[in-house]
Amino acid sequence: MRRALQREGWIKVRQSGSHETWQSADGTRVVTVAGKDSNTVPVATLAAIRSDGTARSPLKDYLIIYEQAEDGAWGAHSPDVDGVFALGQTRDEAESRMAEALTAHLAHLRASGRPIPDPHSDAGRIAA
Repeated sequence: MRRALQREGWIKVRQSGSHETWQSADGTRVVTVAGKDSNTVPVATLAAIRSDGTARSPLKDYLIIYEQAEDGAWGAHSPDVDGVFALGQTRDEAESRMAEALTAHLAHLRASGRPIPDPHSDAGRIAA
């Protein structure tokens, strides 16, 4: 993560323990990175860092349900957001596609002046 920020021209401006605060080269964006570094940066994480924030409202956590089909493929949907679905040969592929679909769907809702749904679902497991 930190190497990706450096490649993008970001500058570390503060450190507190394992938390580092980075500022974009033009000074308009600030992000905080916590924990150990990694060799890879998830696409959505890097996209969120690169965003100027003008097209986003505060992020919300939506529950995503993943289901494996009889043929081994995966599907995903959110009970919080109608009309967003994703399919993939693997769970990782379904998860990646769901992130893209949810992002695109919410962007469309914003652009068309429609309300952004609030998360209202939660999940848990009970051993029986």
